[in-house]
Amino acid sequence: MKLFYVFLFSAFFNSLLAQGGFGITSNNNLYWEMILDTVVNLESQELQLNPKSSGVKSSQVGIYIRDVKRANLNVQHKEGRTRFLVTEINSNTQINLSLLASIEEPDYDVSVNAIKRDGTYAGFFVKRDSVHLSKIIRDAVIAKITLLSDW
Repeated sequence: MKLFYVFLFSAFFNSLLAQGGFGITSNNNLYWEMILDTVVNLESQELQLNPKSSGVKSSQVGIYIRDVKRANLNVQHKEGRTRFLVTEINSNTQINLSLLASIEEPDYDVSVNAIKRDGTYAGFFVKRDSVHLSKIIRDAVIAKITLLSDW
């Protein structure tokens, strides 16, 4: 019985804990956020994601992370701080039917795989994919900030 309570507490704690800057909205959509204590003059825009440039190997992550391509970057300012909120994280999952044909499925929402129906994080997302996806998004946001200051 004690083992059951430990398991229940662990599952509940993992579901509430934001993984690598991630959170779950009331609509069961995945978002990522980063807050800086300075004002960054960057506007909200579409963010291009590139797992290869972040050093993420395709064998380390699920297929939905391997082909992640874009997300929406919302920039908000408040009291001398900047909040980067990344939503609508999408993948271009490629389904190979044979050697001759392949189908691209554009705008596949990553939330479908990362979040279970009950609104908690999927186990494999917590254990494996959240760290890599967070690195991919963080690298893309930092690249935008670097381009802004690089003149």
